[in-house]
Amino acid sequence: FWPIIIVLMTMKNAAGVTAFTSSAIICNNSAPPGHLATVNGVGQSAASLARAIGPAMAGLSWSLAIRLQTALPGLAQFLPFSMYALLACVALWVCTFIPADLESKK
Repeated sequence: FWPIIIVLMTMKNAAGVTAFTSSAIICNNSAPPGHLATVNGVGQSAASLARAIGPAMAGLSWSLAIRLQTALPGLAQFLPFSMYALLACVALWVCTFIPADLESKK
């Protein structure tokens, strides 16, 4: 059981590092040379804000699910996962606006 968890957590962490690095590279490649420091600062600030707000929002969604357990028996435990799935779908939709080539104009 534990070896499976270790392998899965290793894969999750590798995917997270790859995603963060890829987004930093995309930001650096798309910024004009004179504004590179500003873009990096805003990107890092946004990442830090997300890391600070994320646990609080997760706790809020879990506590909301517990409060709704009496009103929605059997369904309330799916509320946090549904909220995160909706957030992931919105993020995927936003990613469709990223150009395939940074040199081409839309």
